[in-house]
Amino acid sequence: MSEGAGSEAKGQNGETLEARGVTVRFEGLTAVDNVDETLHQGEILGLIGPNGAGKTTLVNAMTGFQVPAAGEVLLGGKVISKLTPHWIRRHGVARTFQAGRLFRDMPVSENVEVAAVSLGLSRRKAHAQAMDILEWIGLADQAQDPAGVLTTGFDEGCNEAVILRDVPFHSICEHHFLPFFGNAHIAYIPTGRVAGASKLARALDILASRPQIQERLTSQLADALYDTLRPSGAAVIISAEHLCMSIRGARKPGSKIVTTASRGNLKTQHAMRQDLLALLRETQ
Repeated sequence: MSEGAGSEAKGQNGETLEARGVTVRFEGLTAVDNVDETLHQGEILGLIGPNGAGKTTLVNAMTGFQVPAAGEVLLGGKVISKLTPHWIRRHGVARTFQAGRLFRDMPVSENVEVAAVSLGLSRRKAHAQAMDILEWIGLADQAQDPAGVLTTGFDEGCNEAVILRDVPFHSICEHHFLPFFGNAHIAYIPTGRVAGASKLARALDILASRPQIQERLTSQLADALYDTLRPSGAAVIISAEHLCMSIRGARKPGSKIVTTASRGNLKTQHAMRQDLLALLRETQ
């Protein structure tokens, strides 16, 4: 189901999940009107519609977070509409929420592991199962931590600014699930140790492969640089076009969002920050 629904098509005993004539009202507004829907084992059902169409409300009704004003939700022919969400979960029907990650400071693999641990698996078995799931759905790249690639570097005694400009990237807006894409400028002032240029680009790709917002992506990359390479300063500038603004909503194609994040002396020392920005302009 869309809108972050993680409903299992069948319960613990293989029952089919059904909505029959489900209607949900909020005061005088009818959000879902007499909807019938059935989920079978192994089926992926997409609910497509504009904001306010009732997609999330239907998911809530089918998973116990919203009691229908009319109609019923059944699991294996038994009515579950009036059960609480935790009782419905015990029967094998659950949902996730629209946030791309429940714990935003944790990598994707650990977010998946949390669910497995909550079911009673050991941490080792939970990690193995999480990796199997991510591999199966084609999201194994998201399991990586950018710090893992940034640890590969060279001790060169360098303490002058290193800048990698115009690195193309693309990601998915976690709010609208539409792409945003553009270029990143990555800079740091090493304290002797430098990272390979490809490692900087790879760290960006790892973070961008997750559902993101640009502001967080910029900050996470700056944190990864500063925490892993231990430079005296680090900065990231990202410029990107968002299709959620270009082809929907405001419909302003070609417009771009520019975000910045700086750490260490590139954050605290204004003159050094201005020198870096001037250097970026000179190399354009």
